[in-house]
Amino acid sequence: FGHPGEMARAIGALFEHLIREKGFTCVRQWTLTNEPNLHFRQLGYSFERYVELHQLVKQEFAQRGLDIEIIGSDDTAAFKWFQACVDNGDYYGVVDLFASHRYFPYADRVLAPFFFEDRLELLARQPDPKPFVVAEFGFQDTRSGTFANPIMEDYPYALWTFDFILEGLNRGVAGFTIWCLHEVYYPGENLMNYGLWNFKDRNWAVRPVYHAIGCFTRMTQRGDHVRKCESSHPRHVNATVVGNVVFWVNQSKQTVPIRFAGNLYSPATAYTKDTVSEDDSTGIPLQARDNQFHAPPRSFGYVPLAH
Repeated sequence: FGHPGEMARAIGALFEHLIREKGFTCVRQWTLTNEPNLHFRQLGYSFERYVELHQLVKQEFAQRGLDIEIIGSDDTAAFKWFQACVDNGDYYGVVDLFASHRYFPYADRVLAPFFFEDRLELLARQPDPKPFVVAEFGFQDTRSGTFANPIMEDYPYALWTFDFILEGLNRGVAGFTIWCLHEVYYPGENLMNYGLWNFKDRNWAVRPVYHAIGCFTRMTQRGDHVRKCESSHPRHVNATVVGNVVFWVNQSKQTVPIRFAGNLYSPATAYTKDTVSEDDSTGIPLQARDNQFHAPPRSFGYVPLAH
């Protein structure tokens, strides 16, 4: 960070090497550093330097003819940093989308709508609103920390994750990624306990949240149109439509009928605490009649719309 020009040239050279010499087609986006409101500032660098680095890297990509999207902010629960990024015209002009991270104490997850709306409303006030994605998210309890998060192994985490994504999609969030793919040991034998499945010393066993994320990764495509769903009991039942699929969650402790205005294509697919223990779980079928099906207690899943 202390040598902006050299850093920008090095980043440009690295991306050109990966794309043109190595042939990687998956290298499409760049962000300067993880959670800059913490790391970048702790190193003593100014926001002005942060803006300058992004401008130089943007120029470097252009000079090398590289089509790389720049991800803006990437803050962790720091609305002031996010706001500074959006309000700075020089910075706003060089980024393609904005991202934030958010980890909630599990009892505070009901505050998620405010997290979404603060950022989306700020972007909506710009002449050319840019997409907002949640680049990391999760839930924690008193056992949680930088490396440990045993609550992520429990079934409720899957329900909370599913509902969080639905809340965001219904408000206009463009995408989600979750930290992290799987449990892994860091240098120094620090176990990163976050993940969708366990490390090999626990037989790579998948966790319930794996199936929650899997519904979206299997049943959606980049660029799918999202349609908001209104629920009569949003604290318990939530849904949204992505492409031609309705995603739904029932967080209540009882079976509830879910009825949609659109025409459903039977059957619906449901995941429950009893069905997510298998690595290859594909859920259980629920018959839909008259655009309605009965969702089991504390379940999530999806159902196609009839063409």
